[in-house]
Amino acid sequence: MNIDGIKAKRAERGLTQAQVARKAGVTPIGYQRYEAGERVPNVHTAILIAETLGVKSFKEFRALFGAATPTCKE
Repeated sequence: MNIDGIKAKRAERGLTQAQVARKAGVTPIGYQRYEAGERVPNVHTAILIAETLGVKSFKEFRALFGAATPTCKE
């Protein structure tokens, strides 16, 4: 998971960790653990976070959440 990329996307959108957590349906502590690299979200949660952060393409999604996605060709 690209922790710096996720933090940067959140900052670009002007969102707090708590706002992303609420929109993605996770606890603020849970989201903080994702950004700290302590946990990896499941695919469903990663999609919700990506939508909240404005991720538009599968390529960008893979760049941010590689560990949460299956290996496949684009």
